Amino acid sequence: MKYFSEYDDDNNAFLDRRELRQFLNNFFGGYHIRVPITDEYVDAVFRSIDSNHDNKIQPEELTAFAKVFIGSLVTEFTNAAASMANAEEEKKE
Repeated sequence: MKYFSEYDDDNNAFLDRRELRQFLNNFFGGYHIRVPITDEYVDAVFRSIDSNHDNKIQPEELTAFAKVFIGSLVTEFTNAAASMANAEEEKKE
C-alpha cells in the first residue's frame, strides 16, 4: 500500500491514467526497460490492469499486474541464463 500511495497523488485510493503513467515510467525505468509510454500504451495497460472494469486501478489490481510482470521478467531471465550456459557448454565440447 505504501508503494501504491506514492502514485496516488490525490489520495483517492485508486490510480487514474495520469498516475498510472507516472507509475509505468518509474516501474520500467527501475528495471532499465525502455517502453514508449504513449497515451495508447497507458490506455491499453490501464484496461488490462483494471480487472473489475470500474475505470479505477485499486492497489490489489496494481499488485497483481506487478507480480505477473516481474514473474515474466524472471522467467525470461532464467531462460536466457540457461541458454547462455548451454552455449558455453557446447563451446567446451
